[in-house]
Amino acid sequence: MENDDAIDRLNAKAYSSNTARKFYDRRGQLYPPERLIFDRLRPLLTGKRLLDIGVGGGRTTPFLLEIKSRLQRDRLLTTAGGCC
Repeated sequence: MENDDAIDRLNAKAYSSNTARKFYDRRGQLYPPERLIFDRLRPLLTGKRLLDIGVGGGRTTPFLLEIKSRLQRDRLLTTAGGCC
């Protein structure tokens, strides 16, 4: 358990850094497989509530918002806060 806490602290420090935020801040860009998945699932998900866990830098957030309302949760609110 102590190791888990140490790992969580190290991950939180790394992923909340400005460097990590800049790395993940690639709005407007989906990888081709992601685009395919979004396009195929859009008819099934349109109008539904979505729960997006572990949004990280929020790169896919704009595309999920196009589908409809959604909820987001991330352990590092400073990272997720930059996504919307």
